[in-house]
Amino acid sequence: MRDALGDDLGRSGLPKVGGWVFLVVLPLVVAVVLAVVVPLGSGGRRVLSIVSQIASARSELLPILIGSQLGVSALVVAMTQFQPERWRGTPKELGDCWLSEVRLVASQENRYIASMFGLLGISSVIVFGVAACVSQRMDVGGVLLLLIVWGIHAVSSAVLIMVPATGAAAVADYWRSLIRLVYVAEMWPGELEFAKKEVDRVGMSPLVHVRQWKGVVVLGVLFVALIPVIILGRICFGFPGWLLLQIGVVEMMVASALLSIGAGWGRWSSEGFLAILFWLSWPLMLLQGFILELEFIAIVTEPSLVRNVSIGFVVVATLFLGALFAVVAWGARTVWARFNLLKSTLTLNWIMDLRSQRRCGNRCSSDEREAVERSVVEVLGDKNREDTSEIVKNSVLLGFLYV
Repeated sequence: MRDALGDDLGRSGLPKVGGWVFLVVLPLVVAVVLAVVVPLGSGGRRVLSIVSQIASARSELLPILIGSQLGVSALVVAMTQFQPERWRGTPKELGDCWLSEVRLVASQENRYIASMFGLLGISSVIVFGVAACVSQRMDVGGVLLLLIVWGIHAVSSAVLIMVPATGAAAVADYWRSLIRLVYVAEMWPGELEFAKKEVDRVGMSPLVHVRQWKGVVVLGVLFVALIPVIILGRICFGFPGWLLLQIGVVEMMVASALLSIGAGWGRWSSEGFLAILFWLSWPLMLLQGFILELEFIAIVTEPSLVRNVSIGFVVVATLFLGALFAVVAWGARTVWARFNLLKSTLTLNWIMDLRSQRRCGNRCSSDEREAVERSVVEVLGDKNREDTSEIVKNSVLLGFLYV
């Protein structure tokens, strides 16, 4: 009986109660976001300004908001009809088309969940609007109306934890993790085998990770150490302005180097948004350092040939550093594979990928894992990638090895 029910219960994919609680309090999150984003003064004043503007049109807005809430809630319930049915197909029943079918169902389910969250986000904004309308004139009717609207939002949010998932997402996640590791095996064959040994090690000391990131750790320590030097040098020791500017230039260069390394590391990570965040940051730090250096030149030199040559040298040096940091941030394999300072940091990426693959594989049944792994190995065999296929078999697959 346990085997008959355990697979369905363990892989039902039902959102946890904590997720439902988050959706219920989502209107409060909307208020916080408005306080941070809307440019109407400091945080508290922003919210109060928005609330007062909404409350001034209470009589016109309340009927519209209540009608909109009822419509959105009805649409949330109606959307459950678009949730794909529970996935019951097996590799033996569907044969070669099983994997494509399960990926299609998982894609449909992801679109359904995204649509549901979008509707619940709209519902949260409506609840916030009703709360703003009744806040300026707190009476029993207004509070009751707010409770009703918020209750409708809470009940609508419960739909997400009442409709069971298809179970196809686990298979699709496992397939994506394998494809990711096949790509890593092609680009970094030796590193993936090393990461496999690191994953299998028990009780690995944290100092191992520190040694792998020693270059980044040194730059990080230097960046942190320069901050109190600038503060104490200005307040306590009276450092001259030109010296503080030079320390600031070094600080900006170190920050730009760290952020460019982070962008390159994110390029080889499964979380691509990290690279985007770092890419938006390191050029700004480099530009700030360039501006500080120009201020330093303006202080220590008089208008002359020396100043012009110094500015030209700074421009050339900045362009060189910008090109170097851009190559590092792009994650160019020729650079990252050549310098152990950079290459050693990527081991953590491969370890996380292997752990993710095992985690996803453990959510699938043995037949599903076998079918997914067989398809990956067959694709590698068809493309005559014998070296990659051998690495994948030895370092990636959970237990189904095929020639």
